[in-house]
Amino acid sequence: MNAEADGCNSRPLTNHWGVNMNKNLGCTTGLLVACLVGLAGTASAGQRIDLPVSVGVVNYDQHGFINIAGEVRNTSSIWVCSPRIEVALRDASGKPLGVQSVFTEAKKDAGLDGGDGVYAERVFVPPGEVAVFHYLRDQTKVKGAPPASHLIKASAGECPAARTAMQVMEVKADRNADGFYRVRGMLKNVGTGPCRSPRAVIGLYRADGKIVIAREETPDAMFQKVLRPGQRVAFEFRTLDDAKLVAKSQAWGDCNWPE
Repeated sequence: MNAEADGCNSRPLTNHWGVNMNKNLGCTTGLLVACLVGLAGTASAGQRIDLPVSVGVVNYDQHGFINIAGEVRNTSSIWVCSPRIEVALRDASGKPLGVQSVFTEAKKDAGLDGGDGVYAERVFVPPGEVAVFHYLRDQTKVKGAPPASHLIKASAGECPAARTAMQVMEVKADRNADGFYRVRGMLKNVGTGPCRSPRAVIGLYRADGKIVIAREETPDAMFQKVLRPGQRVAFEFRTLDDAKLVAKSQAWGDCNWPE
């Protein structure tokens, strides 16, 4: 099973439980249910804050997949956690299209609505900053006619995240001889508490400023390990997907979850 295309993105699970699906741990409905149920506890009194969405590159038929990349911005005055992006696909007449995925089934099992969506790559988002997301779905999982439009909304829970502050430093971006777009740098824990599996969140953009790809990279040396306040670790992210479209990049420091 293609976990990401089937609706169980690796980043949401990494966000809440420190599980990196890129480490080939697999993706199960039960684990995503735990993720969704556990998420409710991150919001104060169950409240969620609406976030504005800026949609980047959209492709409804890219080699059999639906791709929607974008950003959400924390316009509130407080830190927010785990931005959730709800995605509703529509056909050419505006009729809603159903999507069957691990994500939608897990939401139903968790007692939430069955709508589709994705979590942003960034867990902890300070006031005024953005979190990037990448919605990827296999077209065979969409019920009905091909999608022609979409509706997107986003929200996040409050979180006392100041102790988990991560900073990116000495960032360099280039293309290597094999055509990969690379982003390298250092992650530093500038908070007051430890961070398990620190990671760099990467946004790749076209020359017109539209985001093409949103990804995260947890350094192998720190997977399931703790970065203490003041400590640093190097990261390197590489991608060949749409690399020719990328004109610039941006990186943010993040923590999967405090220790």
